[in-house]
Amino acid sequence: MTIKDIEINRDLKKTQSLINLFYHPVLVVNNDLDILASNNKLNESEALSSNLPTIIDAIVPLLNGEQELAFCVIEGEEKLCTAMPMEHGRTLVKIARSKPSALAKRYYNLVTAIDKIPDAAIICSDGKIDLVNEQFQNIFPFCGNKSLNGVPLDSILNDFSDYFAQGDSHLQAVTYRFLRRKFNSKQEMSLSFTAPDGQFYEYRDNLTFTGGRVGLIINESQIKGLNEQLEISFNGVLGIFPSKVT
Repeated sequence: MTIKDIEINRDLKKTQSLINLFYHPVLVVNNDLDILASNNKLNESEALSSNLPTIIDAIVPLLNGEQELAFCVIEGEEKLCTAMPMEHGRTLVKIARSKPSALAKRYYNLVTAIDKIPDAAIICSDGKIDLVNEQFQNIFPFCGNKSLNGVPLDSILNDFSDYFAQGDSHLQAVTYRFLRRKFNSKQEMSLSFTAPDGQFYEYRDNLTFTGGRVGLIINESQIKGLNEQLEISFNGVLGIFPSKVT
């Protein structure tokens, strides 16, 4: 252990003593979202201590400097999270019971509704992702369980191109250039693609008045399969009764 490590550990002990004085539940995280310390109030709350991943996901915009407040729901109760920068790349996060504004409630209801729809959804603006729902992350394995809020759109387009190309560097480059050109245009768009797992998807979006995009990715595999079967059946009928079918 280096002298610097000893100093950091000593500093963490001081931090622990300090945060235990807080009336509200408090935790300290680093830039990698690792929890370095939490106070007695948080540790005594089973609801909070058993839902730390939810809290961590909620505070990502705070650490990125994109928001001053963050909301999350823990066992049916809305919590308000605020952040205060500390030394050594740490951030102190305070968690309090929330009395949300009407706007915050509408935003939470919107996010909840989007998460419940069966189709994948993505909302982006200013070259960054504002929101993707759970179904989006289920469809694309490169997303994992990480939060995509604030991630540059180019990064996701690049990941999608890698996933779609399956090791074909030329196809990856062509796909990335195509998607980047489409998403950087100021026009609404729709496109279809077959994923490496054989599923067929339709992407459609609308532009917002601020220039953002609200897109849906719909699995049309079943409909495509039925259409193909219908076409095969129809062509079979034509082959049997060529003079009677027009």
